[in-house]
Amino acid sequence: MISNRKNIVIASILVLILTGCALAVKSKWQFLYLEKYDISIEMPGKARHFNMSSQTASSSLSYDEWLVNDDETNSQYFLILQKIESEQYKGKPDSWLLENVPHPNVGFMVKAKELSKEREYQGKLIYDEQIWQVDKRQGAVTRTYAIKDMMVQLIHLYRKNAPAELERIRFMDSIKFESNSNKME
Repeated sequence: MISNRKNIVIASILVLILTGCALAVKSKWQFLYLEKYDISIEMPGKARHFNMSSQTASSSLSYDEWLVNDDETNSQYFLILQKIESEQYKGKPDSWLLENVPHPNVGFMVKAKELSKEREYQGKLIYDEQIWQVDKRQGAVTRTYAIKDMMVQLIHLYRKNAPAELERIRFMDSIKFESNSNKME
């Protein structure tokens, strides 16, 4: 009888410890709402904002970037928003924009090798998801949306020995385009 009570007490303590650990891990995640773009996303920590630019063969691009370095998973999470301002892209379907609008060249991605690319649908939205080999030790997964007058790119950069798959899924699947006027054409 005493051993049963002892086992119940030990089990209860373990449940409390595990619940506390789960809550501690969960608590690092923060929602980021960007009123200017009407987008929200959950990121594993406080995001830092940068105004960036990059060169392509035909143009110069400026974009907004939010970054979180996650030391626990040895990963980096990027949200990149680029306004599509050129008249040549106005009124084009999202699928055409995904293929033809130049994407920002985030430094480490310039020399990355694309391993796979899939066109996906999320309700009325369309996006490309790509897997990359950045170097011998790092990989990346990108998800790129073309929505109305902007390109939205999510990047998860990770060490190959610690891919942080659950965190990547949580990050990428948490994006919400708050406006209901986004239509797939």
